[in-house]
Amino acid sequence: WYTSTYRGLAEKGMRVLALAYKDFDYNVDVSSLSRDDAETNVIFAGFIAFECKIRADTPMVIRSLRNAAHSVAMLTGDAPLTALHVAKQTNICGDDARKDNPPLILTAHKIKEDVARDKELKS
Repeated sequence: WYTSTYRGLAEKGMRVLALAYKDFDYNVDVSSLSRDDAETNVIFAGFIAFECKIRADTPMVIRSLRNAAHSVAMLTGDAPLTALHVAKQTNICGDDARKDNPPLILTAHKIKEDVARDKELKS
């Protein structure tokens, strides 16, 4: 349920935050907990989803850039499914781009892996 709900929201271009909480004894100094201790065995409280509207002129600007032989790329901190939706809405990629076979989407995690692999190959 969590994954399908998240995916459904992200595929609509929503930025999605998952909220959770954890009960502690009153005498626990939560600032002294490790991140792992604080973030494990939490209780899911729900999602917050919000939308950042695309400016109305953005698709036209992207078309103009392409018509002038410029390459267009998008760099974003959005999740891949949200980024794909935004790319479709702004004409960076076509509506036929599928979530199971999207245009090149690199996550920060993938870039870090590639950089580490390149360093390893060079040594």
